[in-house]
Amino acid sequence: MEYSRRDKIRLSYGTAIELGLIKGIIKDPLTTGYFFIIMNKCEGKCKFCLQSKESSNMISRVIWPEFSIEEILKKPLNKFKRICIQCSKENNIISKVINFISNIKNIPISISTSPLREEEMILLKKMDIDIFTIPIDCANKELFSYIKEENWEYYWNSLKKALKIFGKEKVGTHIIVGLGERECDIINILEKCKEIGIIPSLFAFTPISKTELYNLKRPSISSYRRLQIARELIFMNEEYEFIYDNNGRIIEIKTHKNVLEDIIERGEAFMTKGCPNCNRPYFNESPLGPIYNYPRIPKKEEIDIIRRELFAENLRISYK
Repeated sequence: MEYSRRDKIRLSYGTAIELGLIKGIIKDPLTTGYFFIIMNKCEGKCKFCLQSKESSNMISRVIWPEFSIEEILKKPLNKFKRICIQCSKENNIISKVINFISNIKNIPISISTSPLREEEMILLKKMDIDIFTIPIDCANKELFSYIKEENWEYYWNSLKKALKIFGKEKVGTHIIVGLGERECDIINILEKCKEIGIIPSLFAFTPISKTELYNLKRPSISSYRRLQIARELIFMNEEYEFIYDNNGRIIEIKTHKNVLEDIIERGEAFMTKGCPNCNRPYFNESPLGPIYNYPRIPKKEEIDIIRRELFAENLRISYK
């Protein structure tokens, strides 16, 4: 298929470097290539995202330069273990998605999008989309209505429809920590995802200039570590109990002896979680730290830092 120069899509800055489209240095190599497909302007109203305000080359803290599909397809996409395609919220965006992915062979593909029509999801399934993601982002209904200006039940119903089409553990969602929710709200979402077969990814809120939530603070690293531990316990099928204070913050974790220590020492709980081989280096943090999601197994000295972060706010551990 021939493409005109007008057939362009965006790549994360790191993806563009990995493919040799721009020059730069990558501290931690990408295991997944990240692409953003947009036609005109995103119709979403997410208050944390610059795309809701203007056509921008920024998503979170990452620059996404634009390239023609023709020059992208000349590059060795198979150097990545996975391709992740993020979609602007626009009618008929799937036509442009299909235009691109029909040229990608023998690489697992994930798609992250706002809810689609059932026939569109079935079409993507027929094209061997590996994992289908609809980001919830907000951990409770009230925040969701305010920050995304969408219908909570509609999004969850769309996720359940996706489960019927793609299957359990082939559907994902995103949860942003630090939008004003309580830790117990996020635990509720994590447990719901586990129950129905959805794979959740945690991200730390990143304030972006010109957005409505620019003055909101980032989540404390201690809070984020508690939630990473909680996610690991939930998805490892371990026996656990979380004790909360009056503000819904985890103040005590009850589990079997040595389980928590094993989770900390292995370090995988503190890496980017979601689709297989997704590592998103420094998507929601500076390489200078603090590191919310590590793009690789943390080193021993980093595990020591993580341990201090986890217990910095007097978290208690007790054994069942």
